[in-house]
Amino acid sequence: GIDVYERISESRIGTEDLRRQQAEAIRLLYVSFTRARDLLVLPLPGKKKAFPWLALLEADWFTPTDGVMQLPDGRQIDVLHRLLQANESPPVPDSSLPRLWFPPRRPAEFRPPALLSPSAFPPVASATVASTATIGPRLSLHGAADMQAVGDALHAIIAASFFITDGDNRLQMIKETLQRFQADHHLQPGEVAMTVQGLHQWLQSTHGTYEAFPEWPIHQVQANGQLLSGWIDLAVRTERGWLLIDHKSFPGAHHDMLERALGYSGQLAAYAHALQEATGVPVMHQCIHFVVAGTMATIAHNPQK
Repeated sequence: GIDVYERISESRIGTEDLRRQQAEAIRLLYVSFTRARDLLVLPLPGKKKAFPWLALLEADWFTPTDGVMQLPDGRQIDVLHRLLQANESPPVPDSSLPRLWFPPRRPAEFRPPALLSPSAFPPVASATVASTATIGPRLSLHGAADMQAVGDALHAIIAASFFITDGDNRLQMIKETLQRFQADHHLQPGEVAMTVQGLHQWLQSTHGTYEAFPEWPIHQVQANGQLLSGWIDLAVRTERGWLLIDHKSFPGAHHDMLERALGYSGQLAAYAHALQEATGVPVMHQCIHFVVAGTMATIAHNPQK
């Protein structure tokens, strides 16, 4: 026959592979031996007399024995050697004896998440819809609209509209943004432009002079170390204080919108608290802007509710 194994093992590739295997075996031995604090158990097959992986240590003194194992540096370790028979029933441990080598299990402890997302906050029980206003036309949705894409496109368009004020340029921006979000088959640019213009006119007519901060990131470290992190769709600084607006693309009926608006009250309250703490300026109004429906719902908090 052909001594295939011998030829492979004696080749350069074979010897290099053997060295890698031995190095890995020594690494695993080191890890297993050094992790033991009070007790190290080595199960060994009884019929085998040689253990190549153990021989890698080149420690002839390390052999199964009873009593005491003498280390090269003079120290001694207590050793117990036991030969288990195949038909021998395992001993039943005495549950009353403490397992000194295992630390007691610590009781379960609640640990809050490191990050808090305002959008995950539950509704505020005292929240009410104080008022609603129609600020633009209801957008016509064509085809089986992907509402995620529609919502992302409308968010981007509204944010950009505060920097692109010229009518023609704004309309071109709306067309390009709808195409970029693949929402151009579902929304008409002209209608979206009227919706955007309606928002700007409502802000000016109800709040006068204002400064807008669209898509504003906000981060706040809580008292317990948690980090609240999110994006305010539109923060508006007025002469009296802040106005917070969160855009939603929900296309439902009016009565459904009111219920939806209250569902976002926790998110708005979290943003309001963080913004007021960061700037020292009070938040006067918290609103949900239902863009598709052209409706602005103002949320109020009634502690007596």
